[in-house]
Amino acid sequence: MKLAGGFLMPVLEDPEAWPDIEKTLLSLGELLAGLDAKFLVLIDDEYTDQHTGEPVAAVTLDQDAWKILIDTTHAAADAGLSVAGLVRVVCIRRRLSRLREEDCPTFSMR
Repeated sequence: MKLAGGFLMPVLEDPEAWPDIEKTLLSLGELLAGLDAKFLVLIDDEYTDQHTGEPVAAVTLDQDAWKILIDTTHAAADAGLSVAGLVRVVCIRRRLSRLREEDCPTFSMR
């Protein structure tokens, strides 16, 4: 049995979160590389409480927050592809539904 990949579910639109995302991504990438895994699934963090459905973060993002989200997504994908040696970063849409494939050409979107 082999590990195909791992996943990371950070707050992508928070500029203050990047240092923690990068640290986690590098640790995860090292682990995935050591297990010869090739994929990373990047999921935007929850914006509603899983039990009540109440918002715990902004449900919609303004232009500035979208730019940060896209830039952070690119940075995470680039780090995963170059540093961790992954072959594909897959982005699972939550609030990311507004992203277009051309916004993020370095990874696939589902």
